[in-house]
Amino acid sequence: MSNEWPSSIQLSLVQLKTMNKQALDELIILLILRGRVHIQISGKTYQLKADDVVMIHPYENFTLRSDNGTLILKLMITRAGVEQYLKCPWNPRFSCNSAIANEGEQDTYRMLRETLTYLMLAYYRQHEGFPFEMGKYLFELLSILTTHFQGEDQGESMIQANGVHNKRILRILHVIDQDYRSPLSLEQFARQEYISLYHLSRQFKKNVGMTFTQYVNEVRLKKAVPELLHTEHPILKIAMNNGFANVKTFNKCFKDHYGMTPSEFRSERGKEVSAQESLQAAHSSYEVINPSAALEELSKYMVKKDLNDHSNVIRKKVELMVETEHSTVLATPRKIINIGQASEVLDQEVQSQLQCVYQELEFHYIRMIGFGIEHELKEKSNMLIEWPNNNRIFDFIVANKMMPMIQLKVEEVMASQSSKLKKDPILDMVCYLIDRYGRAELETWCFELVSESVKDSKSIQLAYERLYDQLKMVHPRLQVGLQILSSLDPEETERFQSFVDYAKSSQREPDFVTLTADPSEEKDSRDGENLFQYYRKYQKNLLQHVKQGFEKAGLEQPRCFITEWNTLVGQGDVLSGSFFRAALIIEILTDLSSEIQGIGFWLNIKLKEKLTRVRQDSCLSVFLYEKLKRPLFFVLQMFDRLGSKVLHIEEGCVLTLEGEEWHLLVYNACYMDPLYSIDDFLTQVRNKRIDIYLSGLPARNYQLKQYLLDKDHGGIYHEWIRLGAPKELDAEMLRYLESKILPEVQMERRFLLDELNLHASLTMNACKLYVIQPLL
Repeated sequence: MSNEWPSSIQLSLVQLKTMNKQALDELIILLILRGRVHIQISGKTYQLKADDVVMIHPYENFTLRSDNGTLILKLMITRAGVEQYLKCPWNPRFSCNSAIANEGEQDTYRMLRETLTYLMLAYYRQHEGFPFEMGKYLFELLSILTTHFQGEDQGESMIQANGVHNKRILRILHVIDQDYRSPLSLEQFARQEYISLYHLSRQFKKNVGMTFTQYVNEVRLKKAVPELLHTEHPILKIAMNNGFANVKTFNKCFKDHYGMTPSEFRSERGKEVSAQESLQAAHSSYEVINPSAALEELSKYMVKKDLNDHSNVIRKKVELMVETEHSTVLATPRKIINIGQASEVLDQEVQSQLQCVYQELEFHYIRMIGFGIEHELKEKSNMLIEWPNNNRIFDFIVANKMMPMIQLKVEEVMASQSSKLKKDPILDMVCYLIDRYGRAELETWCFELVSESVKDSKSIQLAYERLYDQLKMVHPRLQVGLQILSSLDPEETERFQSFVDYAKSSQREPDFVTLTADPSEEKDSRDGENLFQYYRKYQKNLLQHVKQGFEKAGLEQPRCFITEWNTLVGQGDVLSGSFFRAALIIEILTDLSSEIQGIGFWLNIKLKEKLTRVRQDSCLSVFLYEKLKRPLFFVLQMFDRLGSKVLHIEEGCVLTLEGEEWHLLVYNACYMDPLYSIDDFLTQVRNKRIDIYLSGLPARNYQLKQYLLDKDHGGIYHEWIRLGAPKELDAEMLRYLESKILPEVQMERRFLLDELNLHASLTMNACKLYVIQPLL
């Protein structure tokens, strides 16, 4: 990581076991991000925990020990670098150790921690404006230290002052200890204390036990020794750094005190110190975290501490009229819930979640693979029900007024008719269900042919023909369709067009078609901005291709359902889990609502993982598990609240009307290139402030409700991080999260003459719904 500017600092994130070091000509600040640390500084021992901050002054010895997994933010500020800006000597001495701080100092330490965190973010991110951002937080940090922590470090001057009780002399000793690198004279102190030089000289020697000049030289010598032993600075530079007027005076004072010259002292003691440092280094065990991993840890810490990146804010102004002359109708695609295998309906948790999504979100279709699994009996009996599991499955679905969308695989359709001696199990089951629930009920169901492993066009067409003919023979109004496209891969688009041509020539046009549209599974050779924009309109591109395919064949496009899809997400479990996507979903729903008749979502992550046998952190599911709602649940609630008349629609803003009630939905969609990693993720965060001016409202009293859905209000990941990121959640934690993870709701009443001004501050992918209701 580059640290060319500012030259006064070095910053690193360290995973620690042990560290034995001595600070050189630098101030070291340690912030414990995670774990516990045993620290010894110049002989004093402290126990530090997460969030503790401690200061190590120039040339102080320190030792750190901790358990595995401890993370420490280490900031080093060199005196030489700071003095380039100050144009004068800088001798930092701060009382900064949160382990021994009192309760009243916690707000000050909080400010210090936040500034350190933002300094680290700027250091590792290094986007445009990096030098100025670094300078901003560095000087803010130094300002906090100077304003709130200035003073001697818990205790004693270089020469013990415990026996000194004279307040005037104590003040002078403190100034000497702070400013020993600057020119000092007893005359200047006499003037400051309004006392004669003669009297102050006698008073100083009486209280301290030596003359003023002897004491100042004693302090300077003790400060110079660590620099002499631990650096290769020339003797002249060391003399100047520690307040001596010239090297001759330094040599004389040093020899008078230590019995040898500085050069002789360095030669004699230097080897011993070098050997000691080598031994300390050999016993140190720590790892400096690479920048990408450091940003990942930083993102977790910022979430836990509720810190936002406010450096990137986009402003937008929107002026709206509530007139209805040019309004359009808001299309609302039917909602489809995916559950995997049909037998999952027998699970109590699944049933509870299904009832919830039907009652609160009005889902229409339940999409499942095949029929329920029955246990075969060796001998059939007229006393036993032939399909008890399927009865339970479809009784539950019909009772809850949902409509099955039954997936039938190509190979199963072909296998069911491979033997003329056996009954066709698919046909038998459909006939049984018609007898049980009636023709009118099954007319609302969908039978979808899917070809997961079969890629041959002829086989797909043959299976479709058999399924179509059999079901239409049983009842001509049964709905038969197929999964027609899942990508724009040339081979797949060729199969699609081949099927459309076949459907036309055979007069077996499907009643509906389904698409899957997950950009993360698409392989494309394009790069840069073209690829990014291509993925952003991925679902739109697939729909356009379907439309053109039917138009080319001279056929009317059948009902079109997107059964499985996803937004653009990045790589890795951390990103897919933490990347809040509410606004992306809103934007896609708004964009596609007029072009599709149905759109699908998964009921919960566990069901898809069970089916695919891989982790599915990024899938669009309504629940995580049990009653723990994902942000998608609240997105669909918001979308359902929109009125049927669209008065205005543009990127990031939808205004609708229902009766006399206006609904304004604003959102901040931030797209993520799937090639980005976690460090790029942080650089892409853009907060947005939208200023809305809504005019044309009748003069009267209104009730205004606001619903905010963002990472902190309705997002699971950030609440989970705040709980300590537990791998398992017990019943108590689940109940806590269920009650905690909700959008923020505000309500107020206003009298409006004509115009309503609103100001929405939205973090990445946040959305906000305003409901404006006139009152009597």
